[in-house]
Amino acid sequence: MIGPLFLLDGVLSSLTAVALVALRHPLVAALGVVIELGAIGGLALATTTGLFGFRQLGIGVGGDILAAFVTEGFAAATLATAVVLDWRRAIGAAGRAPLLRVLTGPGRRR
Repeated sequence: MIGPLFLLDGVLSSLTAVALVALRHPLVAALGVVIELGAIGGLALATTTGLFGFRQLGIGVGGDILAAFVTEGFAAATLATAVVLDWRRAIGAAGRAPLLRVLTGPGRRR
């Protein structure tokens, strides 16, 4: 069960990355943060108490598990920073937080 879940994480992360490059939308970046935090949580469970009867022991071959924690954490922090900066830019441009503008993206106006 673990293999398919982490494969799904890889596919969702790749699709989110493509969507983020194509759309440059803050909600896509927020989705990326959620996916990364889910991956970190799943990996943390798999390496501590176990997940679906599976428990990953050690730090992995050549530190792969540690590297996964570091890269997933870096991705989550980078995406969260992008979301916060975009939110602050939207607030600065309008003088307040225009919810419609944040939801529709930075380049689209009504």
